[in-house]
Amino acid sequence: MQSVRNIQTIYISPWDNYIEGALIKTWLYESKNPFPSKIKAIDASSIINLIIHHNEEAIIREANTNKLLMVVLRNQIGEDVLEYLNTTITKMFDFRHPVARQEDESLNQGHLAAAGYLATRQCGIFTHVLNLKKQYHGSDLQYRHETKVVAVNALLFNYAMGLFPAEFTNNIKKALEEYNLPRLDGYNYGATNKDFTISYMDKKIQLPFPLGLCQAYAAINYAKYNHVDYNILDFAFACCSNRGIYDNQRTIQKGNFEGGNFFLTKWGIKIEMAANTLWCWPEKDEHGTTAIPSHGYQAAWSQNLAKRTVTAIEKWRKGTENPDHVKYRQNQIANDSYAAAALLTSLKKDDGSENESEEELEKEELGEFMQLRFNNRKWC
Repeated sequence: MQSVRNIQTIYISPWDNYIEGALIKTWLYESKNPFPSKIKAIDASSIINLIIHHNEEAIIREANTNKLLMVVLRNQIGEDVLEYLNTTITKMFDFRHPVARQEDESLNQGHLAAAGYLATRQCGIFTHVLNLKKQYHGSDLQYRHETKVVAVNALLFNYAMGLFPAEFTNNIKKALEEYNLPRLDGYNYGATNKDFTISYMDKKIQLPFPLGLCQAYAAINYAKYNHVDYNILDFAFACCSNRGIYDNQRTIQKGNFEGGNFFLTKWGIKIEMAANTLWCWPEKDEHGTTAIPSHGYQAAWSQNLAKRTVTAIEKWRKGTENPDHVKYRQNQIANDSYAAAALLTSLKKDDGSENESEEELEKEELGEFMQLRFNNRKWC
């Protein structure tokens, strides 16, 4: 895997009529408006400044400053990994409840499902995503599913860190170090930060980059209006793993459709989506996805890092959380024997107390959930 080479670099300025914030919460569509009249929507062609076609790759920079805006790569991900990713995305929606949409569900613009560690909206604490459907809690099916989620997240993170330019990779490395972030690790608390090993297709493989961001999202047919994400990193990244059309039996077939394309609004950039597209973009710039028609199918996986998660992590590490939030996590860990066992193993390693009984450790540390006071290593 080599970093981007021999790919066109395009220099661009904002489109002429751009007014900051004027199109926030405006849907973009292509050819035909699928939305009811009460929904604010415009034809995407009215703001196009640059199209990266479905068979094109590009590095896009701001003309005046040379600042990196986007990287679009095609067919860089191995076919077996892509198939593994597609299967895992589909299973995400079998095992997990989707993220609630702020927009009207009747618009039929798909869903996200979250995985990893997040700060919950209800109380801002830092914890595992517990969006699993009730029947899977604590089951072997859950943990086999989590293993696949970790593998997908690790593989895509390594593709991104190995292929994207230094502006992207250095920003992530800086954030991981500055905030001492935990990583999505499938309950392998305290894993070392070198030669991270994952289970992939019934094999143990080692990856060169330590497992990355603790937030991940699977998406099926997900589109969103023009918006801004005020997150920690300069860039988010995603992979479109599958794209096709439904036949009359709702079976996915090869084919293309108008819609589901990514927009970076200020710059008038349209990225035509295709299976096996890996791209990154500046989240603090206005962006969105054009509406997906009912016969279109598109699957993707993305990673980023929200400010509320970093804030919650800092409180967690400093021990300044609300006691009720700590009790909330106590209940979670008490009901998850796999996570409890992994945590105890990590605590014994970090504290140098391998000879201490598990009962003593449980009494001493388990109630604090992930308060790894003795962990001087990178916590992966």
